[in-house]
Amino acid sequence: DIYQIQSISIFSFLLACGGMNPSNLMNYEVISNKKGFSLINSILLDSKFHYLKFKKSKKGMTYRFIKINFRIKKLIEIMKILFHISHYKKYPFILETYSNQKKVFNFNIYEQANLYKNLWNFYQKKLREVSKIKFSNAKSIYYQFLNEIEMNKTISEIMYGDIKDEDALKIRDISGLKEKIEKAENDVLNKIGIDEITQILINKLKFLDLDLNDVSFTDCKTPIEFSRLIERLNRYHKGL
Repeated sequence: DIYQIQSISIFSFLLACGGMNPSNLMNYEVISNKKGFSLINSILLDSKFHYLKFKKSKKGMTYRFIKINFRIKKLIEIMKILFHISHYKKYPFILETYSNQKKVFNFNIYEQANLYKNLWNFYQKKLREVSKIKFSNAKSIYYQFLNEIEMNKTISEIMYGDIKDEDALKIRDISGLKEKIEKAENDVLNKIGIDEITQILINKLKFLDLDLNDVSFTDCKTPIEFSRLIERLNRYHKGL
């Protein structure tokens, strides 16, 4: 059912984003060079892209940065559409606005802890209906794939989110570094098979008569266009 597909799309996103936690999906930031990267970020990040920023661990203060490439963007779009089908009527306040196409959710998980807990318990149950994995397995599985990638020490530290600021400042060939980072990013996503997983999600939705070629938030530029999209999505809400 659609909830099972949602659970798979969530896990796929967590996995593709370096094994982020479910709480990260709710409260990640989106940063870009438009407002100016920090000195360290200007060395490690590609100024042509937006990035997801979230804590590497719940208790730590180290941040991960995940490039919003076309693969990540597609997973966000799938989740955004599915959650507008399943939750817009009853819980519109938990969803990000249609104009922000880089985020799915927008609510305080600490102020609405019960809602957050119930949401993830439900989707964890749905994931277990089709798989033996848990959302919390995303990080360890990602690291397994990352271990299979050929990288030098510096790239490895960057990909694991472990590089120290003083070491980043010592890097001289920044252009060459960014090429190697991009290669490692693509290599690990290829190892995961994220393109194949995304296509499976798209095909599964077609069985539910939902063709993602016909519905997209990229077409929503005004409130009227958003209302029209919601009208189209509402027909998929029947029976939920």
